[in-house]
Formats: sequence, structure tokens, C-alpha cells
Amino acid sequence: MKKILLSVLLLLSTNALAVWSPSIKVNEILAVGPEDGSGFIVIVSDVIGVGAELGSCSGTYHYINVGTEKGKMIFSLLLTAKTTDKALRFDLTQAGSAARCAIVGVRF
Repeated sequence: MKKILLSVLLLLSTNALAVWSPSIKVNEILAVGPEDGSGFIVIVSDVIGVGAELGSCSGTYHYINVGTEKGKMIFSLLLTAKTTDKALRFDLTQAGSAARCAIVGVRF
């Protein structure tokens, strides 16, 4: 029970400290990367601005790794948002190239 409570508190504290982008719509989802199908590029409807909060994460192309359980959950939310034409807020982290960042969290 203590492990479950600790996990929930850790998850809540991590989400509380995250910096979320403004609400934005998903335009396209592209399958890219290795043959195992673990990489997707998400193209959003507008540039996510660069700021102190988001660091160097900007642009309209962002990466998602669906090789993890969390990535699969995020991918499911992205597909739902795309099919229902709903805007999302993203938590991004730097992932290689200058403006392409990894999506590590999603909010409706």
C-alpha cells in the first residue's frame, strides 16, 4: 500500500512541476523511425512558442516514442484528440535536434 501511495504522490508531484504548452490541435501523425514502429512524429496546428518555461522546444513537429507503455497511452490520447478535433496541452522535453522535442505528457 505504501508503494502505491508513493507512486501516486510521485506522479502528482511530477505533473505539478511540468510546464504545459498552450492548447493546440493535432494536424497530422506520421509513422517514422525503426522497423519496430516505435517512433511517430506529431504535427501540431501552430508553433509552440519558445520561452523560459519550454526551453528550446518550439516548432510544429514533435516526437513520440510508442515503445513504452506511457508512450502508447499518449499516442491513444493524440489519436482521440485528432479524431474529435479537440485541442491539447503538451509537456515537452528536448529530444535531439534543435526544435524537435519529445511529447512526455498530454492534457485535454
